[in-house]
Amino acid sequence: MDKLFENLPVRKKFLKSQRSNEAEILRFLKHFAMINSGLELVALFDGKEVLRTYASNTMLDLSKIVFGESRIMQGEYGNAGIQATVCTTHPAIQRKRRDAIYIGVNGRVIKDMNLVQAVIQAYYRLLPANAYPAACVDVRVEPSLVDVNIHPTKSEVRFEATRSQELFTAVHRATEAALQNFTAVVYAEAEEMLNNELIEQPKMTVDMVEMDASTRNDPFLKVMSPSNPHAVGARSARPIISAFDMSKEFVAVKAAPATAYTDYAPEPMPLIANVEADKALSFSVIGQLEDMYIIARSPAGDLVVIDQHVAHERVLYEKYLAERMAQVPSITLFEPVVISISLEEMELLDNMADELAKFGYSYESFGPNEIKVTRVPADKLKKDTANEFMDIVQNAMDNRKSRSQDYAIVTMACKNAIKAGDPLSHYEMQQLVDMLFRAKNPHTCPHGRPIVFTMALADLHKKFQR
Repeated sequence: MDKLFENLPVRKKFLKSQRSNEAEILRFLKHFAMINSGLELVALFDGKEVLRTYASNTMLDLSKIVFGESRIMQGEYGNAGIQATVCTTHPAIQRKRRDAIYIGVNGRVIKDMNLVQAVIQAYYRLLPANAYPAACVDVRVEPSLVDVNIHPTKSEVRFEATRSQELFTAVHRATEAALQNFTAVVYAEAEEMLNNELIEQPKMTVDMVEMDASTRNDPFLKVMSPSNPHAVGARSARPIISAFDMSKEFVAVKAAPATAYTDYAPEPMPLIANVEADKALSFSVIGQLEDMYIIARSPAGDLVVIDQHVAHERVLYEKYLAERMAQVPSITLFEPVVISISLEEMELLDNMADELAKFGYSYESFGPNEIKVTRVPADKLKKDTANEFMDIVQNAMDNRKSRSQDYAIVTMACKNAIKAGDPLSHYEMQQLVDMLFRAKNPHTCPHGRPIVFTMALADLHKKFQR
């Protein structure tokens, strides 16, 4: 091509470098290839091959190659003549910018912030603020519904006004379907592992437990036996994970008599109903590190490190969300706790009274600048009630301008979850891990923090040069 800039030579001065132009062209070709899988495409720069795709490559195959990630899932959704296919990354894979979300309509590469937002919103409570996935969206619609002549470079299109919301919904639900497939893969891997290798664990009996006199007389410690198969085998001052953390089919905590409030501790209960009958997810707990991380073995034999606080937070969040903030078991304090608060905090508490009651907190006015807390959740009985309550108030004050619909659920899940530094028995750790991997999203907490770190066994072997 000759004399390209003969009439407008000034434009030549504003051209980017050859390397920049090549990078932009390659980026476009990769995007085009992902939304047009089934084509064979070869790109050469100065005689050197920089890209090749094959007709046998699927959209999922190409997405893994382009994004350089293996943890990518595909989801689809179709309705009313609209078909959306989305390949998107695992929530643990986070980008600082949203420009890795590619959109295609009827095989045309476009820019559409509305559809980009549909993908981002599907990651609600899965990613932290200002973090984004990498995704490829392929939308197929009737051509008559799309106007492609609204932009000089054809990089933007306009949809028929009545179908815009339907397109947003289709992309959003296709993304949700892809995210749900991540959990499905965990189940499938576990099931395959169990089918290939079923290990029978020895059962503990009464004779296997040694108890001293004080242990035998402890009313809150039960020895593992046929009548009580879920009790722990070691004494704990307070079971960190107990019945009121669990789903509605579990037995509710019963309050002790008023005279025994100071010594009350909920009896250990199983986190999961009939765990032995459901071995679909056999993550085996190895131990606890720094009373903060749970070390476990995955069904595939990989090393898994779990943050116990955010893991329990995710479990409680999904439980509260499913039950729509069902009443949390609570106990009336024998001696109410008096707390000094400001008028602004008092107003905020009055607006939150119903939400607090559902999570086990009750209070009464006790003067112009004081309240008295009269009821607390059962698992908060031995905690510093004033500090726990004021933490909730302060959190509400800090976020009162940006509160979402599930704000109260997120806050209480965080406050009721076990903390970093809480020692757990092996039984409690195993139950928490089992429940985590039955959650809809075991990967990130409601604030978007990662829950699980995994090191493949093969990578561990490499570290030791095996």
